[in-house]
Amino acid sequence: MCSLKIAVAQVPSKKGDIVENLATHLNAIEKAHSHDVSYLVFPELSLTGYEPELAAKLAFTPDDNRLLPLVESAKKNKMHIGVGAPLVAQGLPKIGLLIFSPDGSVETYAKMNVTPTEHKFFRLAEHITP
Repeated sequence: MCSLKIAVAQVPSKKGDIVENLATHLNAIEKAHSHDVSYLVFPELSLTGYEPELAAKLAFTPDDNRLLPLVESAKKNKMHIGVGAPLVAQGLPKIGLLIFSPDGSVETYAKMNVTPTEHKFFRLAEHITP
C-alpha cells in the first residue's frame, strides 16, 4: 500500500523578492522531503509576498524560467508542490497556485472568489481549468 503525506508550509515571504522567497521555498521543500512528504502546499502569493500592488509586475506563466528550480525540486524529491503566486492573465493578474509534479509538469489553479479589496488588483477565475 502506498502512503500519502500532505503538509502545509508556513514560510515568511519578503516583499517582491522572488530570489529570496524561492530560496525559502526550496529550503522548506528539502525539510518536507526529509519527512517523506508527498504533497507540500505553500500559502497564497507566497512566492512574491502578499503584495497586490506588485502582482502585475511579478506575475508568472507556467513556463517561466524563474520557476525552473521548483520544477527540478519536484522531480528530484518526487514530490507534488503547490506554490502561491500571481499568474499572468489578460488585463489584471490572477491569484494563483502553481502545481509542480514529479514528472516535471506544471499546472495552475486560479482563485475564483477574490475579496472586494483584491478586485482592483486581480482578475478572478471564471472556472476551474482541468
